[in-house]
Amino acid sequence: MVDEAAQSTPESEAEARDAAAFPRIVSAHHDDMARVAFVVIGLPRPAQDAVEAAWVKIWHERATLQTPKRLRAWLLGMAAKEARDRAEAGFGQSVDAQDSGAPVSQAASAPAYRSDELALANALAGLDAYDRMILGLRWVGDLDAEQIAVELGMPANAVLARVARILDAWLKDPSFAAAPELTLDEYERELASHLRALADRAVVEIDADAVARAAVESLPAPTITDTLDATLQDLIDRARSLDRRIWAVAGGVVVVLLAFSLLGGGGGGVAIATPVPTDATRFCFLEELEARVTGWQATGNERIATVTVQNTTAGACFIDGAPEPWLIDGTQTAILKGQDLPAGGVRIGPHETLRTRVHVANYCGRQAQAPVTIGFREGTTLILASPLDANDVSGVPPCTSNGAATLYMEAWAP
Repeated sequence: MVDEAAQSTPESEAEARDAAAFPRIVSAHHDDMARVAFVVIGLPRPAQDAVEAAWVKIWHERATLQTPKRLRAWLLGMAAKEARDRAEAGFGQSVDAQDSGAPVSQAASAPAYRSDELALANALAGLDAYDRMILGLRWVGDLDAEQIAVELGMPANAVLARVARILDAWLKDPSFAAAPELTLDEYERELASHLRALADRAVVEIDADAVARAAVESLPAPTITDTLDATLQDLIDRARSLDRRIWAVAGGVVVVLLAFSLLGGGGGGVAIATPVPTDATRFCFLEELEARVTGWQATGNERIATVTVQNTTAGACFIDGAPEPWLIDGTQTAILKGQDLPAGGVRIGPHETLRTRVHVANYCGRQAQAPVTIGFREGTTLILASPLDANDVSGVPPCTSNGAATLYMEAWAP
């Protein structure tokens, strides 16, 4: 008979420590995760279901957490994303008589709300999923813009811009009128307090040991070697059929600590090299993207294009975070070129749209032919945006000096 102790490996010992620490982590963070999920999905019971599903993913993706300092933000982000996925799939969209809350799409039909709570629920219902995720993480989870940006994969300035837009809209709503003496920061804190109180509806008593055990036992855990081999082989297979830009992503192999006991305050684990799992493993193909100029704004002598790019497929991929912007006229040639700056890939999800603004100033070249549009050069690939219309030349700025022209783009944002 083989001695079981002799079969023990550093990996199995690390997993055992992880499993022992897991209930403590569930106990410490489950309620806040439920509050965040409630803001996103709008009902207590679906919020709890979303968090339980998130714990399963957290257990199986625990190796991707590179620092214990990010633990709380990561957990809340996982809950928010799981709630978003379920809300978009239709979970929680009908009223359950046993629930004391209201679904985001039917808030007005929930008699359990007081009038002030109903106004807040209806206001949430008018926001898109990303806005609700941001408010949940910021006002209920108390994360800052940088932390939210990391968890949602978007620029921090885009997070702040969305919050500012929401505050501006709600300030104009009589239901959310601000006292004259309040500053904007105080007004936001007041709204955050109301939202946290509303989100308390999602908090129920749980058995942390049972929740943790269900997550650990949800699927047979593959061995470290199996996981690493399978992931690397998948990346290699994909890379064989893609251009060399794949390696900007496949090269992102980092050393992480597999031992979840780090997170729970236990002993050290086994350091291994493992790729950070992601649903996007390659750069987008040109034919998968649809770009268009949606407007030109004249600001003094500067012309600013609003450009969208949409992923038309059912899979996530990356686009260059800072490609070389071109101003292109009807001859299909660049009349101005910006700079190709070093940057990593920006994820664009299935059927997702990203936006940017491209600034152009001081064009002193030949007369531009209609239509004028924007392009983005990525290596040898050019993403050409459809022009505003076939006769548009409104994006050509005046020549105002003998100095160099200006052409640059802002960061991609949802």
